[in-house]
Amino acid sequence: MMTLTETRIEIADQHTTLYYLEAAAPKPLPFGSEAAYCGLHKQIQNRPTGYAELCGSDGSVLSQMRVGYRDNNYWTWVIGHGDSATYPDYAWKRILPVESRLRIRIGFAGKNDLPFKVGPVPRALLYPFGWSTWVSLLVTGPHSIEDLADLLQAVFKERRFQPEGEPSPLSLPFLFNRVATGIRADAFGGAQTREFSNPEVVAVSTVLAKDGGSYSLGAVSSAEEATMLRLVHPQGPPPARSFRTYVRELKPANGVEYVLRSDRKRFLWVEHLLSPEGRNKAELECYHNNTFHSLVRAGHLQGLLDAAATAQAPRAPALDQLVSIALSSLKVLNYRNASLRDFVEETSVQQSVTAAEKLLGP
Repeated sequence: MMTLTETRIEIADQHTTLYYLEAAAPKPLPFGSEAAYCGLHKQIQNRPTGYAELCGSDGSVLSQMRVGYRDNNYWTWVIGHGDSATYPDYAWKRILPVESRLRIRIGFAGKNDLPFKVGPVPRALLYPFGWSTWVSLLVTGPHSIEDLADLLQAVFKERRFQPEGEPSPLSLPFLFNRVATGIRADAFGGAQTREFSNPEVVAVSTVLAKDGGSYSLGAVSSAEEATMLRLVHPQGPPPARSFRTYVRELKPANGVEYVLRSDRKRFLWVEHLLSPEGRNKAELECYHNNTFHSLVRAGHLQGLLDAAATAQAPRAPALDQLVSIALSSLKVLNYRNASLRDFVEETSVQQSVTAAEKLLGP
């Protein structure tokens, strides 16, 4: 009998705004030019820096700020080399994010009714043209695939996020909305933000540790298939297509190395890294993190292309520069993760690319 013992879930929304790329003198963050943005990344590279130190007063929701990338495979491929000391120099040319802790603290409501622990950590990822509220959930203790599917449905459908010191928990959309209000005020002009919000939420779930057994594609029952599809389709009616249409097998294609995907949601099962030997756990966590961050970044790049199509003429040179970078990043994937390839091949993304090419002209 198989028991899962550790699973990590990352969830993020997406907001796009051209506030720093259209306003004459946007404040308070140095997001409006390459020199300013790279300078910020150099300032926060080696130590988390308080919002107040950067902006002169406390933020309503943003707290400690740091670079939003690490020295690992994904960012090495994005930047083109592994010298992490120079990454801030590429913050603009490779569209790298800033990560911020949030002043809000949250617990998980109903945890006393669960046989496992759920630890939520809220953060934000900031780009010169928008942001994501990011909630990371670590599930520890004995649990099953059914437990995991139930948990994801609860996260997306119920009021499970309990702000510290408040009487009532929040649903995921209400949590996202509360943080968005603060980020608009702290970073993107408040009432002047004029943003585009993507209704599709990124959610990446990866089993990091287990005892015994496996979920082999050739051995799961129809009931287990239905349960597993809830991991990538936690809202709405059950998926109409067959289970196999949601599967992308990884190499080797042996039935126990695969990704389930639906829209921007992913579930990773990587059997050879679930063996508790050597660096397997670290490599599995790295793969999980890279999948999440690559999807979030690609979504923001598409959002930038779509927002630029509505920009008033004449467009700022900085906007055209970032659009050109985003276009190149979506057309040529240096990091060819299976989940990222699936995203970029979607019709909506290809339509955004085509429209951006026409926008920039020859």
